[in-house]
Amino acid sequence: MNRLHLSIIAISSSLLILPTTAFTTPIAPNPQSIQLARSLSSTQIRQLAQAVTVKVLASRELGSGILIAKQGTNYTILTNAHVLNAKGNYRIQTPDGKIHAAVVKNQGNSLQGNDLAVLQFSSKQTYRIVALATTTTKAENQSVYAAGFPLDSQQLLFTTGKISIIAPKPLLGGYQLGYTNEIKQGMSGGPLLNQAGELIGVNGLSNEAILNDTYTYLDGSSPSDELRQRLRKVSFAVPIQTLAIVAPQLAIIPPQEGSNNPQSVSLPKQSTLTGIAGEVDLIAQQITLRIDSKNNGNGSGVVIARQGQTYYVLTAAHVVKNQDQYTVLTPDREIHIVKTKDIFLEEGLDVAILKFSSEKEYPVATLARYNLSDSKSHWIFLSGLSGSQKGLRKFSPGVRFDKTRGFFETKDTATKLSNGYELVFTNLSLPGMSGGPLLDVKGRVIGIGGRSEADRVVNQAEKLVELQLGYALGVPISTGLSLATKAGIQPQWMKLETSSPPTLTGAEVSSIRSQPSFSPTKPAPNADEDEWLNYGNLLWRLERPDEAVAALEQAIAKKPDYYQAYYALGLVQQSQGNNLKAVATFEHVIQLNPDYYQAWREQSTTLVRLRKYPQALAAINQAIKINAEQADKDNPQDFTLYILKGNVLYALKRYVEAEVALNEAINIKPSELTYNNRGLLRYEQKNYPGAEADFNRAITINPELDIAYNNRGVLRSEQKNYPGAEADYNRAITINPEYADAYVNRGALRNEQKNYPGAEADYNRAITINPEYAVAYHNRGTLRKEQKNYPGAEADYNRAITINPEYADAYVNRGALRNEQKNYPGAEADYNRAITINPEYADA
Repeated sequence: MNRLHLSIIAISSSLLILPTTAFTTPIAPNPQSIQLARSLSSTQIRQLAQAVTVKVLASRELGSGILIAKQGTNYTILTNAHVLNAKGNYRIQTPDGKIHAAVVKNQGNSLQGNDLAVLQFSSKQTYRIVALATTTTKAENQSVYAAGFPLDSQQLLFTTGKISIIAPKPLLGGYQLGYTNEIKQGMSGGPLLNQAGELIGVNGLSNEAILNDTYTYLDGSSPSDELRQRLRKVSFAVPIQTLAIVAPQLAIIPPQEGSNNPQSVSLPKQSTLTGIAGEVDLIAQQITLRIDSKNNGNGSGVVIARQGQTYYVLTAAHVVKNQDQYTVLTPDREIHIVKTKDIFLEEGLDVAILKFSSEKEYPVATLARYNLSDSKSHWIFLSGLSGSQKGLRKFSPGVRFDKTRGFFETKDTATKLSNGYELVFTNLSLPGMSGGPLLDVKGRVIGIGGRSEADRVVNQAEKLVELQLGYALGVPISTGLSLATKAGIQPQWMKLETSSPPTLTGAEVSSIRSQPSFSPTKPAPNADEDEWLNYGNLLWRLERPDEAVAALEQAIAKKPDYYQAYYALGLVQQSQGNNLKAVATFEHVIQLNPDYYQAWREQSTTLVRLRKYPQALAAINQAIKINAEQADKDNPQDFTLYILKGNVLYALKRYVEAEVALNEAINIKPSELTYNNRGLLRYEQKNYPGAEADFNRAITINPELDIAYNNRGVLRSEQKNYPGAEADYNRAITINPEYADAYVNRGALRNEQKNYPGAEADYNRAITINPEYAVAYHNRGTLRKEQKNYPGAEADYNRAITINPEYADAYVNRGALRNEQKNYPGAEADYNRAITINPEYADA
């Protein structure tokens, strides 16, 4: 008996989502992007360097060069003047290995003003051109990448390092950028790139140059002995701005250093942070604005578009909704007046766009609009000007949950996830940061912050305090851009990308967490209970649960009836997997405050994890009862409570009652999640038309909901609509390339159609994504059995059983395999084990 499994767990996974606080890494990037990223990975920059770096030849190899421009079939190459030191005709060898005759168009003097030269060649081939950086992209400690062809190798050498010194004025040859990268003979003329893949300089001077005169300024003066020693220890490049001296006719030349351009502006050039956090922080410094009012405090904003001297700023509507006088403070501390007619609002959404004018040139943020409904969490950063910190900018790290999980992580979904709010994240958000940008790990704006789940209470000292008991919330950039037309913004005025963020390595995640400035300040021993509670919450958000527990216990010690502290403690215990402790803690919260419906909700969630479904049902019913009694016009019922009730009833196989619960959720607030889950229930009851209608409705609400496509694929496969099923699985995988369930389901479908190579490829991919996926091993084992690969089949069944010792189907199929191989004792043992697991298993 061969039983293939569709991944029915995938169709129900959204139904059984339980709140957790584990931090996970983001999904792999989508290669689709409509614009160059602000910050590329090292691999991407290496690929770029390979595409734009050429060899400069004469009768022998001379050095390297860079493809910097194309006009028609004419390509322009930038290199060092000292590379062109041979007699005869020059040639260029492009990355495809072809050699082209070249003509020198301009050549500087390596011993005087500059060490740059320009050549040109003609070709009908298409070669990549490097982008030239502006002056604002260079700063000490900035990561840089050097490339070139050493004379002792035929391969491109790609090295990484940092700018360690920028000479106060140009050295002989125009050299000014000092960096730590290794430069070998032959790499002269090669590119020095920043993290956006832009050309910031031309390699030409390795460290410890033989001639001491090398370290003499262009104006004839000399650096101090101490500075000279520093200069000798690093490699040097000629800044790209020097190209204007060599070839002033080239229109692609960026502004020169020190030019009197009236639009130039002094902006932050470095961050106190390191690694990815430092890279994103530098971007955030340059695009985060403060919005001040005369009578209503301050908020934050981000520049999203520019047309001429007009800048457009995205912020939260509640920052600028009052009749008041507003100004914008830019990063250079300039104040710009905002006219009332230049503020654009949208009814029902907490977003606004305002505009101001300036002759200065301010950076415009790169925006990112991609699928926010994938099943993983992503590191993000929140930037804003906090009123509680004297208007200083606050930059905080955290994790953004996927949209579905965000519904359940929110303490009060009905009131908090409204007015356009969909993003739920762990970053600390302080008053004044509303409207500030949320940036992904590439420094792109994915939304704005605006709300937090803080409770305002009067403490024992009769002071109004904010208790941090939950998360922060934001509006996605797609919602913010819905105002763009109303504000008169044209698409070409913005920088918009659609690629997903890259996967972070463990080291990169550790680097973010270990930044000293991200650690919250520990309260003084005599601090009150509220300070200890907030401190514990921050530690929990930073995934430091043991320290969070200690802090919350301090709060409880100072106030034994502090139910909010017990509630926070229960959440931490829940996140640690200490479900028995969490149940006891939430029970204590309920004893202290029986009307705190959130405690009943979390009690139910924890009991589900313990598979105590009757008790979980009683708890969620109590949460619903209390929430309904407390609901009013401003605080509607929490529809997720009915979804959670449906979870429990589904686990109890009480499908009719579960569907009633989901109908209630839909009556309160129709959502793609609820329709998807009701589709599952209808599928289980073999109401296939109703199930398909629900999956269709979920997809209509959210066309990027990968689980709905997968689930509809399962349904269509069941109905033998194989083309429709495969189309759905393909769409789910396109949306989320890391969706293991969709690969398993498509594999089962291809197996059914006898497309065995395609099926095995899908199972292999699912196992690569999730090496602990028992169903994928089971299905691949069945496929291998059909192909008479008995050792491979048994190995897969063994692996599936190791992962899930209660997997009855795996025992049955391994038993069938052993029976076929005449291993009758082994076969009987497997059948017996399957019957022990499921005494009603007729096939066993």
